[in-house]
Amino acid sequence: MELIATVTIIGVMAAYGFPQLMKVTEQSRVDLACANLESIWTAQRLYKAKTGDFTDKIPDLSDFLDESFLNTIEGTDSAFAYSMSTPTVTAFEIYAERQNSKSWAGTIMLNSTGTFSGNVFSGDMIIMPAPIR
Repeated sequence: MELIATVTIIGVMAAYGFPQLMKVTEQSRVDLACANLESIWTAQRLYKAKTGDFTDKIPDLSDFLDESFLNTIEGTDSAFAYSMSTPTVTAFEIYAERQNSKSWAGTIMLNSTGTFSGNVFSGDMIIMPAPIR
């Protein structure tokens, strides 16, 4: 009887804990994506200071981003795919779209003013991006 009670308690704890673990894991991926967007955002502003224009290609920012960083965000095992919209003279948008996940989806966007929007979601769980620092 004690063994049945113990197994039941462990089962209940696991049933509650697993979704929380998944949410915390996904939040860390979203936080990393936000940090990567901030790095690209900074490089984009430096690129404009150097050339006078914004670019729509992340590889164009290689003078301002470490090669290992570029390889990481362009790798096939990255949790997010990064892209940029066609910029105007004064504005640009950078996107991080959730990849390689059967249960999590969504896109995070960072615009030229430093404002995040979008979210990553799975069912009723929504992970919001952190504000820019």
